[in-house]
Amino acid sequence: MKVNDLIAEGDKVAARVTYTGTHKGKFMGLKPTNKKFNIMGTDFVRFGKDGRAKEHWSGDDAYLKMM
Repeated sequence: MKVNDLIAEGDKVAARVTYTGTHKGKFMGLKPTNKKFNIMGTDFVRFGKDGRAKEHWSGDDAYLKMM
């Protein structure tokens, strides 16, 4: 995983990340292709006064890019 952007403001942190890997096992009905892939994702976390994560929202690019 690569963190592309990391932004903090108040009690929230936002991250834009890229996950990479190799398709070596069955995935959503697709047989292994041994191709590399990238998936972009975004995460937002709200922290409490105790420093612990209280809420988390995330999303990823539904389009799986095979290289």
